[in-house]
Amino acid sequence: NLVAPAWSGSQAWAQATDKMELGLPTEGQITNVGPNSIEVESRLYRLHQKLSITREGGQPLAVQDLQVGHGVQFWLNEGAVAKIIVRNPR
Repeated sequence: NLVAPAWSGSQAWAQATDKMELGLPTEGQITNVGPNSIEVESRLYRLHQKLSITREGGQPLAVQDLQVGHGVQFWLNEGAVAKIIVRNPR
């Protein structure tokens, strides 16, 4: 467990957790989409409550916009998909 320095208070701690250190992305093709989950390359992932979905150009998307066959890059946070970028067809 990490301990925030005493002088930073809870505000700094909240900012650190909001930034989500996501690490390296996983890539693949969507094989199924549900209201609370996404399947990529036949592997099921739950969706994080603060999920961010965008196109490569930065335009925001909703879960309903995700379709089977879309190529995606995604990042996990706390075991759930926290960020998805829908790749443009090549």
